[in-house]
Amino acid sequence: MKKKSLHISGVFAVLTLVFLWSMTVPTQSFAQIELRGQITNPEGIPLGNVSVVLSGSENEVALTDADGNFQFTVPTNGTYTITPKNNTSPTEGISTLDLVLLERHIQGIALLDNPYKILAADVNNDLIIDPVDFIDLENLILSGTLNFPNNTSWRFVDADQVFQDPTNPLGEVVIQSKTLSDVQSNITDLDFVGIKVGDLNCSAITFLIPDPCNIGCAELSGKINIDQNFDCIANDSGLVDEGWIVEAKSSNDTIYAATNFSGEYQIELPEGDYEVTAFPKNGLWIYCANNINVNLSSGQSLQQNFLTQAVDECHLLSVDLGYSILRRCFSTPASINYCNDGTTTAYDLKITVTLDSLQMIESSSVPFSSQNGNEYTFEVDSLEANSCETIILSIAVSCDAVLDQTLCATTEITPFSDCLPPSNWDGSDFTVDAQCEGDSVFFTILNTGTASTKSVDFIIIEDDMIMMIDNSGGILQPQESITIAVPANGSTWRIEVNQSENHPFMEKIATAIEGCGTDSNGEISRGFINQFPLITNSKSISMDCATIVGSFDPNDKAGIPIGAHEEHFIEQNTNLEYLIRFQNTGTDTAFTVVIRDTLSEHLDITTIVPNASSHFYRFGVFENNIIEFTFPNIMLPDSLVNQAASQGFVKFEIAQQVDNPIGTRIENSSGIFFDFNEPVITNTTFHTIGENFLDIVNQTITAGTEFFEITVAPNPMNDIAFIEVEGKTLVTGSLELFDLNGRFVSRVDIQEQQFIIERNNFPSGMYFFKILENGLMISSGKLMITD
Repeated sequence: MKKKSLHISGVFAVLTLVFLWSMTVPTQSFAQIELRGQITNPEGIPLGNVSVVLSGSENEVALTDADGNFQFTVPTNGTYTITPKNNTSPTEGISTLDLVLLERHIQGIALLDNPYKILAADVNNDLIIDPVDFIDLENLILSGTLNFPNNTSWRFVDADQVFQDPTNPLGEVVIQSKTLSDVQSNITDLDFVGIKVGDLNCSAITFLIPDPCNIGCAELSGKINIDQNFDCIANDSGLVDEGWIVEAKSSNDTIYAATNFSGEYQIELPEGDYEVTAFPKNGLWIYCANNINVNLSSGQSLQQNFLTQAVDECHLLSVDLGYSILRRCFSTPASINYCNDGTTTAYDLKITVTLDSLQMIESSSVPFSSQNGNEYTFEVDSLEANSCETIILSIAVSCDAVLDQTLCATTEITPFSDCLPPSNWDGSDFTVDAQCEGDSVFFTILNTGTASTKSVDFIIIEDDMIMMIDNSGGILQPQESITIAVPANGSTWRIEVNQSENHPFMEKIATAIEGCGTDSNGEISRGFINQFPLITNSKSISMDCATIVGSFDPNDKAGIPIGAHEEHFIEQNTNLEYLIRFQNTGTDTAFTVVIRDTLSEHLDITTIVPNASSHFYRFGVFENNIIEFTFPNIMLPDSLVNQAASQGFVKFEIAQQVDNPIGTRIENSSGIFFDFNEPVITNTTFHTIGENFLDIVNQTITAGTEFFEITVAPNPMNDIAFIEVEGKTLVTGSLELFDLNGRFVSRVDIQEQQFIIERNNFPSGMYFFKILENGLMISSGKLMITD
C-alpha cells in the first residue's frame, strides 16, 4: 500500500485531553503565545495519539492529532519543558523480521544503517546491543511479554539532535525533551522523532493507542495462575491462556485488560483506590480470592496475582466456522476455530463440517480424513485444556448460486462435554432439524436428553411474522420427536424451541430454512435467516450463514443477528457476533494489519470471546473499552496480485449488558490499519433493543398438523382474488384475515377447494390469512391489496 500522511475521520477523530495540576497563578498579566511541534516516525510519517507533557510554569498534557501535531497556549516569560510519552502496545510493529535484522546486526553481517534503528534495537535500554536484546525481543514475540525490560514501548528523540557518530548513538546522551526558558514569542518547530522499541523495519502503526495515564500513573500488573493442587498457594501452578479479563474499578473509572499468552495482564491507572476483579472464562473455574481492594500511588508498580481452581475435571469443546465474502464463482478464505474451554485434555477429536450443496472445500491446512458429498471430517489427536487451534480453509462457491441467496454451514466437534450438568436441570435436551421435502417444510423437534421433557413450547416464524405458537405443553420422552409441517411456499421458515429450565448451555434453540418451494409468482424470499439468531443446543455445534453478494465494500463489519425491520430489533440479552472483513486493495503487500474497535457501553466486555479468523492474531483489551486484533507478519498481498489471498476476517462474540432498556441502540464500528496507511473506518452496525416487534397471527397448533398448498391469484389483488386449496376438499371451513398488527379483520366461510375473497372496504396494504377446517388451521399465507 502507498505510504501517506495519516488523516483520521469518524470514530478516530482528533482527540485532545488536557490535565491541569494545582499551581500558583502570578498576579501580573502575561501575553499568550503558542508552542507547537510535530512528532513523526524515522521515515517522516506523522504519529497520532502521542501524549505530550508540558511542565514548568504551566502543566498540561495534549495528544498529537492525526498529522502528528500538538500545540500549547501559554503565557510569555515562562520556563517550559516538553516531553512526549507513550508506553502502550509493546508488540506493535514487531515480527520475526525484526529478529532477523537484529541478529544480522549483532553478528556484523548487515549493520543497522541509521541511529534511530540502533536505538530501537537496544531493547532492554542498557546502551549495548547484544544477544540479551535478541532474547528479550524473541520472548516478546513468542510469549507476548507485557512490556520491555527497563524500557518503554516508544522513545522520542529531539528532531534537532545531530548524532556525532550515527553508527553509535548509544554512546551519546539522547535528548528526549525540550526545555525553553523565558519564552517571549511563538515557537513552532518543537519537533520529535518517535522510535518504536524493537521495530527495526519501521512497520509499527502510526496512530497509537493513547496512553491512559500520560504522567503520574501507577502500574497494576500480575498473572492468573491455575491452582493445580487446590491449596490456594502459587507454587508449581500453571498459567491461563490469552483473553481472560481483569477489571480495575474505582469510583470514577472502570478499566479492563486481557491476559496475554503467558497469562499476564497489565493496567496503567491514575492513583486512587480500586477493586480488582478477575473474570473466569466460564463456570468451570473459581478464584481462591477475588474482588481485591488496592490503593495505588503515583509512580507505584503493584503486582496483583490471582489463583483459579477447576470446579470439575472435564473437557468442554467449542467450534466456530467463519469465512469472508461469499461470491458466486469465487473462493473465499475461511477457518475453523476449535477450543477446549474445559479443565482437562480432550482426546480423539472429530470435527465435521457440512456445507451447503453450493459450496466445497478447495484446500485446508489440515487434510480432512474423509468426505461424503458436502460433509467433511477432520480428526485431531488431542487438545489441551484452556487452548485453541485453527484449521485454515479455502471455500469455493458454485456459479449456480444466486445473488442474495443465503448459504449455511453446520460444524460439529466431538467428543461432547463430559462436565457435570447443573443439579437443577431435568436432563432433557432438544435438537431441531429443518428439511425441505416436496410441498412442505418439516421441522422435527427431538429430545436427545436422558429425561422426559416437562413441556414442548415453540413458535414458527414465516419471514418476519410469527405464524404459529404452541405453548400448550406436551411431553417428549428421551429419543422421542414431533414433526410440524408448513407449506413450501418460498418463504423463509424458522422455528424457535424453548429448552427446559436450567439447561446448561442455551435457553432456546432455533433453526431456519430458505428457498423451499416458491410463492404464487414463482419467487422465494431472501435475507431473513440472519435477521434472527441461529442457536444450537451446545457450543460444540455451530451454524453459520452468509449471503451471496455481488459488488461489495471489501472492508466492512456485520453484526449477527442483523435484527428485524429497519430498526434492527433484537431482544434483550441476545448475544451478538461481529464479523470484521478486510482486504488489501493497495499497491503493495501489507505486512501488518491491526483492527481496533471501541465497544458500546451497552455491551459487556467481560464476556467477549474472540472466534474464527483468516490468519493468526493477537488479542488485547485496553482502556475506554477498546479491543484490538493484531495480525503480525500477515503478508497480505494486494488484490491485483492475488484477489483471494488479499482478504481476511475476524469474528468475536459478546453479550449485552443485562436487561438493556427497551429502545437502547447498540452501535459498533472498527478501524482497520494496513501498515502505515490511514485507518479504514468500517460501516457502523446498529441494533435496537425491542419487544413484540414481530407481527403475530396468534394461532395455537397441534403437532403433526397437515398443511396444504394455497394458490392466490392475483396477488397483489385490487377488488377480488381467487383462492384455491390444493390437495384437499373442505367440508366446513373458513378463511380469517388479519392486518399487520395481528388484528382480526374479516372471515369468509368456505365449503369447497376454490373460492373468492372480496376487497370490500379494506385499505391497501399487507394482510395475513389462515384457513381453518373445523376450527383448526390447515394453512396460512399473505395477501397484498393495492389501489
